Amino acid sequence: MRMSDAGEPSPFSDAAPDRTGWAWLLLGFGALGALVPGAWHGYQDSAWIAALGGAAGLMAAGVWGVAWQQHRLRDALDTARRHARVLQLMLDHMPGGMAAWPAEPNDSVGPVTSNGYRMVMADETLPERFTVAASAWMALRWHGTAFDLEIAEASDRVFGIVGRRVPRPGDGSDMIPVIDVVHVEDRTGRARLRRRLAEERQVRGSVVSALPLPIWLRGADGCINACNPACADALETEVGAVVRDRMDFASGPSGWPAARQFALRAAQTGMALTENRRLMVDNRRRIYRVTEVPLDSTPMSLFGCAVDITNEEALRGELDRLRSAQSLILEQLGSAIAIFGADKRLLFYNQAYVRLFRLSEAALAGRPTYSAVLEEMRMRSRLPEHADFPLFKREQLALFQKLIDPQEDLLHLPDGTTLRQLILPYPLGGLMFVLEDVSSALALESSYNTLIAVQRETLDHLAEGISVFGSDGRLKLSNPAYAAIWNLEPGDLDGEPHITRLLDRVKDFFDYGHDWRGFRRDMVTGTLERASRSGRIQRVDGSVIAFTNVPLPDGAVLSTFLDVSDSVRVEKALEAANAALEAADAIKIGILANVSYRLRTPLTTLLGYGEMLAQGQFGVLAQAQAGAVGTMLAAGAEMLQLINDIVTLAMLEAGSLSLDRRLIRVDSLLTGALTEMHDWSQRVGVPMGLVAEGDLGAVCGDEVRLRQVVSHLVGVGLRYPPPARLLVLRGRRVDDRVLISTTAGAGCRVEAGAAMDTVTAQPLPGVGLGMLRSLVDRQGGHFELGTPCDGAVTLGFRLPCVDSADPPPPPDAA
Repeated sequence: MRMSDAGEPSPFSDAAPDRTGWAWLLLGFGALGALVPGAWHGYQDSAWIAALGGAAGLMAAGVWGVAWQQHRLRDALDTARRHARVLQLMLDHMPGGMAAWPAEPNDSVGPVTSNGYRMVMADETLPERFTVAASAWMALRWHGTAFDLEIAEASDRVFGIVGRRVPRPGDGSDMIPVIDVVHVEDRTGRARLRRRLAEERQVRGSVVSALPLPIWLRGADGCINACNPACADALETEVGAVVRDRMDFASGPSGWPAARQFALRAAQTGMALTENRRLMVDNRRRIYRVTEVPLDSTPMSLFGCAVDITNEEALRGELDRLRSAQSLILEQLGSAIAIFGADKRLLFYNQAYVRLFRLSEAALAGRPTYSAVLEEMRMRSRLPEHADFPLFKREQLALFQKLIDPQEDLLHLPDGTTLRQLILPYPLGGLMFVLEDVSSALALESSYNTLIAVQRETLDHLAEGISVFGSDGRLKLSNPAYAAIWNLEPGDLDGEPHITRLLDRVKDFFDYGHDWRGFRRDMVTGTLERASRSGRIQRVDGSVIAFTNVPLPDGAVLSTFLDVSDSVRVEKALEAANAALEAADAIKIGILANVSYRLRTPLTTLLGYGEMLAQGQFGVLAQAQAGAVGTMLAAGAEMLQLINDIVTLAMLEAGSLSLDRRLIRVDSLLTGALTEMHDWSQRVGVPMGLVAEGDLGAVCGDEVRLRQVVSHLVGVGLRYPPPARLLVLRGRRVDDRVLISTTAGAGCRVEAGAAMDTVTAQPLPGVGLGMLRSLVDRQGGHFELGTPCDGAVTLGFRLPCVDSADPPPPPDAA
């Protein structure tokens, strides 16, 4: 019997019997048969006896050998049975079923089968299934042709039948050289799995084909072996042409080798590689991000895809431009701004940030961390004092992970500066810090609050009632005087009441007839109108309220109310008194006109007769008589001038004096005045002179009245001569005005601060300088009275100069 590798007899081998024992036994029997005839003939010598013993020994050896052979056969049979049981157990526990036959088709030895095979063969449909596989099974039995079949049933079950001729191990002396094995298994689950994989492969193929992204697979040589329609569309060809023409995802044939080299480099490194490529698609330049990924588990060794990033690149460019614009804008802002990225390093800062925290630009240019910036700020005393600064710094750094909403704080620095800090999450990661020095703003706010409080107290203590109505018609502000004037309770003013509600509350103060709604509508419109207006309200209780409406810049309207009932009564009394005064003044003017007329008529008669006497029409007068007549004529002329001045003053006061304004040469005006006063100058013995400094030009005025003013000034100088007993009339042009002046003596002294016609020594001639001032003022001039000095005082007036080419102005009506 042939032993297996483990030293045990093989259950598949037929051990040949060992014939040595039987040979020795037969040899002993032959020797004994040869010696038996000698016994019959009486051969009993020692040789015969020795031969007889040898034959007996051979027989004994043969018997022992036969017994040993039988013992070995029994052991081999037991071992074969044990192996057969183990083999049967193995077969019974195999999936599916299996049967093995000797390879000789006419061998009567039955098959070795497994439980699974017997169970499958016991199925009632077995004959039908094997009818299909009969020819394959017969080819295996007769010719050793292997087969592998799958048979599907109507019940959706699938069976796999596999037939193989397996060489049997041996040394060539075996009786059965080969074994035919048939294996039957239920492949329903595997078939379903294959169908599912096929469906998934189909779905994946459909998805890949439907994807808008170009996708391809490469072989080990770097060429594209498969691609989706999007890839072919990007290359402006068909899917089959991409593989057939060995095209690649690059711009033209010149770029195909570089694309393959890039893919092979990804395969060599074993890492995914990405680069950007530009392609012309539909006559438009597109930018794609190409990625090549090595795949070791598939014959297609490289997977590639492309993403169109044209819009992304355009957006990135736009983002860069926006960042530049943002940086430019932030740089110009007065607020200090700093941006720290997600890595807590400084990304941006403006000059206001450098100035506010007194930092070094060289240090900030190195993109320091926020922690380092905090340390620098602390060293420069630009942070609030903290008892535990490390804890404060950790809290600040933690904001980079936990800050979601903007955070606003006030930082009070050691030098008294107050900063408003706004911390915002930066959209690109990190934090943005916006800081502003609000020390002045806080001081201003404090002052504003104080001012508001002062204004509130001021309004509360004003006698006028104050109310402010907003653009919505609601009361925004009022004071106690307003409530007192309109008899309103504190509850009526709570909660910003509407103006209609307040008008309903005070409707009893108005005489509105029978149409309260229309009257109230008119009141609301007038109160909220965006126009300044004022007036008085006559209430039914007899009181009079003066009001003023002023529109405010914020759209509100300020209304003031004042009870002027007493003032109205006083005003009426004053109006009555004024009417009486006007009547008295008219009577006075009438009296003056009558008196001047009645005085002027006899005075003219006296002066006429005096002149006739002085001329000797009634005979020649003696010297004493001629002197008396001269004195009488001088006094009469002075009285006539006084009467004329009185009439002029009365007309000025009554406003009935009209001026005949025209262009007047100043030098002619002065010369005429001196001519009029020549007789008086000779009579009093005071010589007169005219001093004109340059061209005096022309003035616009009433020549008669201006000559009257100049004559009065000369008359004052003649009555009160200066110390040198020489009266000088001066004319001088100063800028656009002409100054006419003269000098009077010490007898004409005027108190400082007194009216121009108030004297302390002797009275001025005529009605005084007040009339002269009025005449000069009416003609656009200015009267001047100098301060007494060295026994003399300067009298004069200024008039505006005009161009002689200008047309004369119209007469000035009173």
